[in-house]
Amino acid sequence: MYFLVTNFANIFKELDAKLPPFTAFMIGISDFLRTPLYMGILISTIVILVFAYQRYYSTDIGRVTMDGFFLKMPLFGDLIQKTATARFCRTFGALSRSGVPILTALEIVRDTAGNQVISNAVDEARKEVQTGGMISLALQREHVFPIMAIQMISIGEETGEIDTMLMKVADFYEDEVEQAVKGITSLIEPIMIIVLGGMVGSILVAMYLPIFGIMDAIKG
Repeated sequence: MYFLVTNFANIFKELDAKLPPFTAFMIGISDFLRTPLYMGILISTIVILVFAYQRYYSTDIGRVTMDGFFLKMPLFGDLIQKTATARFCRTFGALSRSGVPILTALEIVRDTAGNQVISNAVDEARKEVQTGGMISLALQREHVFPIMAIQMISIGEETGEIDTMLMKVADFYEDEVEQAVKGITSLIEPIMIIVLGGMVGSILVAMYLPIFGIMDAIKG
């Protein structure tokens, strides 16, 4: 768009060729990319949007809103949830196995969750434990962790082997994350090939359409 289309545009201009609408559209995009003022406006807009997002995310309500949105994203939301579940179970299980008090372990897990919605859910579980309740019940009310993980944690609480159960849940969801990443990768690769092929093909078609018209004019 920056070099090739410009060279073709100069040739078409010298030949005074009639440009099809699609070719004119592509040349217009190329001109836009080569205009410092327009590019400056585009880059400035992107910088402002990124800055505004960072400012919004730095607020409590912004962090909760965006992290909640990430958890509900199609395809990636499930991956984020499983990753957070595996991290929660692995960290909490390791701390419990090392003899760290449950309340202290939950505080550490809350601060290292990496997602504010999940951190809030863990904090609710910590408050539940303080009042003599069960972790699994508090997590179930928050509707953040998968049902199977909560059921396994509940079994661990009832049997007194919560650290062992947490490690098993962590192993399971780490395998799930690995398989999900492989699935997403295998899905993204053909999409990228199709998109890039379509972009290159569109540029070629746009540049060759006027040439066909010029050839027809010469033959006529």
